[in-house]
Amino acid sequence: MEIVYNHWTGHPSQLNPTHCLGAYLRADEHHHVKVGITNNPEVRASQHAADMTWGKMVVIYETTSLGYVRQVESQLVDHLRTRCTATCNGANAVGGGGGNYGEGPYYVYILFSKKWNLRQA
Repeated sequence: MEIVYNHWTGHPSQLNPTHCLGAYLRADEHHHVKVGITNNPEVRASQHAADMTWGKMVVIYETTSLGYVRQVESQLVDHLRTRCTATCNGANAVGGGGGNYGEGPYYVYILFSKKWNLRQA
């Protein structure tokens, strides 16, 4: 699985979901996306790659705050649910996670299905 690091740091109030996702989403494509949290993108990408569904991981946010990373994930999942239903299928069951992520730094990433045609960011 290809991993792209195109991330920002800062307070979650600075998040612009349309900007974060709009750089990659194409209005004419209908595929799956998923937002997640990890403290090790390489390991998490290999776990997702075993699923054979996902083709690319884009790391979009980095922080040392578990609270911030959960807030950003939740905002992006909510954005996908409300704004992206016509162009993509969000695979997140819940927004904001709840897993044990270990020690920081923490990252928010977006997974794209293998058939996804990404825009150049």
